[in-house]
Amino acid sequence: MRLITFRPGDSAELLDRFLDLPEPAYRPDRDVERQRFDYYGRRPDYRFELVLVEDGRDVARSLVGRCDAFPWAFFGSFDCDGALPFRVVTSAARESARRLGARELRGPIELNGMHGWQFVVRADSPERWVGDPWHRPGHPGLFREAGWEIGDESTSGVLPAFLVEGYAREYPAVAAEFAREGFELRRVAGLPVDDWLPSVWRLVREAFTPESHRFVPVEYEVFRAELAPFLGRLTDPDSILLARRGDEVVGFLVGHPNLSASVPAATDFSARTVAVAGDLRGGAVWKMLFMTFTEAARLRYGARAGWRRVNRLHPKLHRFVDSGRVTRAYATFRTAIG
Repeated sequence: MRLITFRPGDSAELLDRFLDLPEPAYRPDRDVERQRFDYYGRRPDYRFELVLVEDGRDVARSLVGRCDAFPWAFFGSFDCDGALPFRVVTSAARESARRLGARELRGPIELNGMHGWQFVVRADSPERWVGDPWHRPGHPGLFREAGWEIGDESTSGVLPAFLVEGYAREYPAVAAEFAREGFELRRVAGLPVDDWLPSVWRLVREAFTPESHRFVPVEYEVFRAELAPFLGRLTDPDSILLARRGDEVVGFLVGHPNLSASVPAATDFSARTVAVAGDLRGGAVWKMLFMTFTEAARLRYGARAGWRRVNRLHPKLHRFVDSGRVTRAYATFRTAIG
């Protein structure tokens, strides 16, 4: 097997081969991925290399990088076809991480402003939902068999009907408290994104962290380019909720049916992203956003409310996991570098 390590600007031919390696069923958008490499390659807080393995044909690839926000190296854009290519590409990834000065390697963590990370390690259906990072089904098993440890863990799931119905009983009191404290709720699905997305971007930059979310802030234009096509698919009026106090956005929730990457499937109405300004977390804003969302699920989806890819570190998740049904589990893997 031949191992090739290069940087995105070194060779247009090698970059094309890197982008073309995954089978079409797993392949991300080639032009979008190229744009990400160009953008992150120009950021002073990122350094990364690309690894390509060929054996008569290209059989494995990985990005390996350092980001100033993380104390370890990370890998992403991972693909391999078989156990031997896996051993070759992960060995090369370790060497790249060592050259970059790291003592540990973790991933997958992708280069994108949509908070893409982790493999799906268990699922109750074969579809890849929109927002789940792509990979071949066998990839997590290869990391386990090679002795990599679990790093981060997240879950998606469905809330039990009794919990949704309990929220419905509390909803009037929460709505009254929300109004008394001077907040208002806006539904913005279908409105021009530039009317409200900048406020969401500012809140995301405050609420999401490298430690809990593996999120590193990006410029608004990059954030918009990543999210606008997805947001355009959301048609339910309760899929994008903003909590405002005067002109300030102090919280938001984005939720949607479990849209498949190929075919929309209106099954569970799942909360994908929730953020609340730091001094208001745990109070009426969070309650109002989440209970408005679950009330919509109760009325229009038969109480099929759920949560989407929430880190196990989240303090409120245990209530959902303990009483609900986990439908998907996600993980990153890590290994020490000697």
